[in-house]
Amino acid sequence: MATLDPYFIQINHSLEGKRVVVRLDINTAFIHGAPTDTARIDAAIATLKDLSLMGAKIIALSHY
Repeated sequence: MATLDPYFIQINHSLEGKRVVVRLDINTAFIHGAPTDTARIDAAIATLKDLSLMGAKIIALSHY
């Protein structure tokens, strides 16, 4: 499971209340509105949770 790089956290120790734009590489096929493979989505969730716990206001961008 992916998490934020410790180097990143040391430099940017205070994300409380800051907006963070995250470009997600979801790139998965959808059939009848449901993803066929959730591996990339599952990997992105760890990063989003870490940012959220650090108090960031997350703006997630992706395409399909």
